Amino acid sequence: DYDFLIHLDNKLFSPDEEDGLLCFFNNYNFTVTEDTPLDVEVALDPEMLGKVFENLLAEQERKAKGTFYTPRVIVHAMCRDALAEYLADAAGLGPEAATALLADPEDSHLTVAQAGAVEKALDALRCLDPAVGSGAFLVGMLQEMIGLKLACARAKQANIQPGSAFVADWKRHFIQDCLYGVDIKREAIEIAKLRLWLSIVVDLERSQVQPLPNLDYKLMDGNSLVETLGGRPILRNPNAPAATLGLYDSQDALDKLHALQDGFFQAAPGEKKAIQEQIRALETEFLQSHIQERRDDIAGRVKNPGAGKKALTSRQLAALTQELDALDQLSRDVKQGRPLPFFLYSLHFGHVFKDKGGFDVVIANPPYIATQGVNQLNYKDDLEAQYGYRRDL
Repeated sequence: DYDFLIHLDNKLFSPDEEDGLLCFFNNYNFTVTEDTPLDVEVALDPEMLGKVFENLLAEQERKAKGTFYTPRVIVHAMCRDALAEYLADAAGLGPEAATALLADPEDSHLTVAQAGAVEKALDALRCLDPAVGSGAFLVGMLQEMIGLKLACARAKQANIQPGSAFVADWKRHFIQDCLYGVDIKREAIEIAKLRLWLSIVVDLERSQVQPLPNLDYKLMDGNSLVETLGGRPILRNPNAPAATLGLYDSQDALDKLHALQDGFFQAAPGEKKAIQEQIRALETEFLQSHIQERRDDIAGRVKNPGAGKKALTSRQLAALTQELDALDQLSRDVKQGRPLPFFLYSLHFGHVFKDKGGFDVVIANPPYIATQGVNQLNYKDDLEAQYGYRRDL
């Protein structure tokens, strides 16, 4: 270990110093705008963050995990198609009108009633990217939603041009209520957060900038494919309404968890740690309750292998003993806050399932691995149990 300080003079960061860092940056053209798939100008932009993330991985690891950055033009097209299909039904536009609206929001001919329906549908939208990577699809969806919001504003009041502060508030609302992401790599989540933060402040004057929102419970790291351990659900019924999952006898306790998560979005720096500890305590209690219930059930069968209609075979007994060991290890991991080998949507995003039964739009660029590669994944049994994948893929 080394114990020394590096002194950086303040004038290094002064805009008036010719040899300073800011004057050096002024020699380059930067932008943080992500609202077009076209190369409008030669610039360094947030799309570069996705390419940086891809290249943080060694080439062999990148191929093994299927981590490749999606070009902006593809993101743009996929987001438009997904939103058009959603609005065709949710806003009652029909497929042709929804597609035309997304193709050119600036030239739309929405009626006031249609604009109101589109705004209501956008506010109600819940969109998930389960392989969020550096956040390209969430940023793409955000830009499309803002374009539609502007079209609705013009339909209600011709020639209106909402100011940058209004647009920033719209973005903050959509990020807080509508957009969710999961990724197995923690560093990807941090880059996705940065891109969403940049999208809020891009057009604001310095005096207009507000504290950036906390996105820890909107973008989360975890294995988004798995909600099981050893092929059996961690929760008694992962698809059931969260209030019926067991620990919470009343909806009030679960509402407390959701309120804490929502409150964390705007929490001041001094409040964050206390709120996180409360959330962690509630989630830990929830998980431990289900782990212990499952463990008690298995332990009873191991203790009396001959009980029941059919005695356990030695192979079944060995498998249950192994499962007990796995549950004990999982319990220790939960207590110590270690990364877990699954992601529980009905817990972490429980309010979405409570209110809507799931997400309206799921959009992603999944990992590019051959189906034969599924056999090499150490959670193949979980995938088979959860999604019905065959063993002979």
